[in-house]
Amino acid sequence: MSKKSKIKTALLCFLTLVVFGCDSGSSSETAAPRAETSGSTADALQKATGASDVCALVSKEDVEAAVGEKIVRAEVKGDACVYETEDVMGSRVEITVKREDAAGEMLAARDAAKIHGKMGGGMKDANGAKGDVGEMLSKDSVSVSGIGDEAFFGANEQLFVLKNNVYFAVLPPMMKSRMSSGNPVLKPEEKRAMAKVIAQKAAAKL
Repeated sequence: MSKKSKIKTALLCFLTLVVFGCDSGSSSETAAPRAETSGSTADALQKATGASDVCALVSKEDVEAAVGEKIVRAEVKGDACVYETEDVMGSRVEITVKREDAAGEMLAARDAAKIHGKMGGGMKDANGAKGDVGEMLSKDSVSVSGIGDEAFFGANEQLFVLKNNVYFAVLPPMMKSRMSSGNPVLKPEEKRAMAKVIAQKAAAKL
């Protein structure tokens, strides 16, 4: 990869992380008041995740098989599990799980997708990495059948799922490891396929 391509890739990663980091918290705050998750569902998820370890919901081996990359570390960060490859910024996977007011979380995710779309529409005609991020965000969300009670893809092919009063989101890798040979850029359909496989593994335990 040329020096220019590396710089553009790094900028794209940074801008995407900034957009998602800024929006995710504010969207959750505007959701409807939270309700208690049913006891049986909460107990089932706690059992599946070892009470606090959401990383037990999907094994490292299953994530490796889905993305075709060696997972060197799986770490709990708040409500999420981050599965890291050797190329942490480029090809990591993140699964976020919410056990309270799952329907509200799903609604907040849909609202955030609309906000991202509007933001992307205003950015996609810009030059360089900013335009690339805008193009990615401006895409319409796509509903997915066969996973949980409700599921849809948002920006960067992130897959949001609601099942049995549990909400979870799968963020696939942004690209292949830059330490491997060949073009590291993943096509949208490749990222969606990875996210679906991982989501199906998680949904099977709920």
